[in-house]
Amino acid sequence: MECINKFKEAERQINELGHEAINPLRVVGTWDVTWSDAMRKCIAALMTADVLYTLPCVVSSKGAFIECSLASVIDIKRVDNLNNL
Repeated sequence: MECINKFKEAERQINELGHEAINPLRVVGTWDVTWSDAMRKCIAALMTADVLYTLPCVVSSKGAFIECSLASVIDIKRVDNLNNL
């Protein structure tokens, strides 16, 4: 539940700043999906992003590591502070 709250709060803050947030939990839409299928959806959504905002828990997430690596390779800006959007 803590993860859900972090994503919801980040989404709220990003939207309040006038940006369009892509919340991976909304992208996947269900817990009844394999990790691989969830990552495919999240990577497809990442391809539409201009900036990747990473939560502090990024260091413990295999999926976030993959997303950050991909973003770096294809020059999607990565920020860990909403003030840098």
